[in-house]
Amino acid sequence: MNLPALSEQQVRSASLPVNYEAAKTAIAQCERIDECKDWADKAAAIASYARQAKDTSLRDAATRIRLRALRRVGELLERIPAQPGKGPGGGTNPESRTQLAARAGISRHSATDLLSIAKIPDAKYEEAISTSPPPQMRELTGKAGRDRKRYGETFMEIMGHPPYSFGLSALVRWTDKHPPVPSAGKLSADEANRIRPLLRKLEAWIDEFDRRMTKRGDK
Repeated sequence: MNLPALSEQQVRSASLPVNYEAAKTAIAQCERIDECKDWADKAAAIASYARQAKDTSLRDAATRIRLRALRRVGELLERIPAQPGKGPGGGTNPESRTQLAARAGISRHSATDLLSIAKIPDAKYEEAISTSPPPQMRELTGKAGRDRKRYGETFMEIMGHPPYSFGLSALVRWTDKHPPVPSAGKLSADEANRIRPLLRKLEAWIDEFDRRMTKRGDK
């Protein structure tokens, strides 16, 4: 879901409850789409600030709150009939799901994504967003996998397309699960000799990529 750009004032005014569990409870009890979306927007602002401040703990907490709020929006959208007509409890609903979403500033495309993550079982969703860093929406909706199928398993495997951070985040999560010790100790001498030049080549590529990326950022 593409959120609108947030002003510096919004970032500074955004705040999260001291108690993370309190935030989870508040979002679970949220019954209005605009209120849940406001949670998501504020959490996105804080996550952005945390990334700049290199505060990974705050970044992860804010991102998880955002993902919970977005999923709650999807759950609320599920209650609304796709077409105008009778709503829950036998009442009438003069607007379609898409119209109500648009009134809350949610595009048709984003609404589809939110409905998709709302269908993910609770336990599976909790497990998915508990990683560090938490996944992006493309990963939760399965679009990242479709991108890999469409663009191939070469550059996509390492970097993602787009954004680059998706593939790198996946690679970092893999390394978290496979620390050098004892992973390296399980290799035979032949395997180590085959892998070592690949590591050196990858190291050189990352260094050069970082150097050029830094130059672009300085412009």
